[in-house]
Amino acid sequence: MKQEFYRQVGFTILRNNDDTAFIDVPLFIKVTEVNDDGLTPEEEKLIKIISEVIIKGNEQRIADKFTRLKKGVKENGIHN
Repeated sequence: MKQEFYRQVGFTILRNNDDTAFIDVPLFIKVTEVNDDGLTPEEEKLIKIISEVIIKGNEQRIADKFTRLKKGVKENGIHN
């Protein structure tokens, strides 16, 4: 049997009758597998998906940044 443990993934807030915050309650998931880098397979998959979305949405900006770095141009436009 795999070792099981719990990892905190967020919070929820319990509220009073007047809708004011009463107490923060941590949310946990059961984890049975962790990769060498300390992430669960689900976390690793989520990071991959988010990274792909960010890169795709900023592809031209990232390419321009690398071009400037290769040319030795700093953020303020001054050459190294």
